[in-house]
Amino acid sequence: MTIGTCQTCGSAVPLLAVACPHCGATHKLHAIGITVAVGVLALAVLVGSFALSLHVSRKLDLGAPADVPAAGTGAQTGGDFAWLSEGMETCESEAKSDLAKVYFMVVPILPANKNDTTWTSKSVDRAGEAHLLSSEDAMAGLRSGKLRIAAEKPFTFSILDPDSSAVYTWKSKVGVAKLASKDADAIANFRIRVYRGDDPGSVEWGDSFQRAKATCHWVNVLFDQ
Repeated sequence: MTIGTCQTCGSAVPLLAVACPHCGATHKLHAIGITVAVGVLALAVLVGSFALSLHVSRKLDLGAPADVPAAGTGAQTGGDFAWLSEGMETCESEAKSDLAKVYFMVVPILPANKNDTTWTSKSVDRAGEAHLLSSEDAMAGLRSGKLRIAAEKPFTFSILDPDSSAVYTWKSKVGVAKLASKDADAIANFRIRVYRGDDPGSVEWGDSFQRAKATCHWVNVLFDQ
């Protein structure tokens, strides 16, 4: 502890003491010391709060882990699918600049060999008439030629907001499609339903996924043969 001297009685006094503990005298230096100390403490708290805020902000900017995809069409098999990666980057950029919308890149795929049933075992969810594959498995299958882009028939993509029960349905698409909804700012979670044509019939919704703002959700749709 820093020690000063009382200007009245000459006794040793802690620098931040309000008054001399020996004679009770209050000195200007003590008051200034207290003011400076309080100011330094307040500044430290402010800087610490700002640093914490910045850390949390940066952490939140990353969003929840999500697949992020690309655009294109055509029943392509094999290759590096650079066009798909470029489409992913475009969709991701748009999602980051327009937080009120929810973005999806839907990639419809089929096994190149109709008798190959191994891909359904890699499914992360069942959503309507299709299985959902992870982006890692989907890209590996496409690049190896064991999967292909399904562009023969149109499909319809819908999401359900479990909290409000609102359903968002896009017009039927053929091939890889980038989709966005302008009225989706309040969506925190969503369930997916994909089906061929325009009529969902009795197909079921998939499980609930967390919506990640500033992210384009890559949805790899493995249709039944």
